[in-house]
Amino acid sequence: SSLKLALPSQEIIEHIKFEDGVRCYLIGGAHVGGFADMKSSEIKRSSMPNEVLFEDFGTVASNVFAVGSCTLPHTEVVE
Repeated sequence: SSLKLALPSQEIIEHIKFEDGVRCYLIGGAHVGGFADMKSSEIKRSSMPNEVLFEDFGTVASNVFAVGSCTLPHTEVVE
């Protein structure tokens, strides 16, 4: 889950759930800097990292930041 905060008051504006269909920003791995819509997530009950699956690829959950429908300032997606 992610929180959208107002600054400097730190008031919570929005709670973005880490769930199927949410728009995500990739902060690590081969697709770093890109956006993708989550298809599913798999919670591992072992020392293996949790996985997140997208349309054409998958990655570990630590590489994924849920942003929902919001846009990031000064961020451009290059196709």
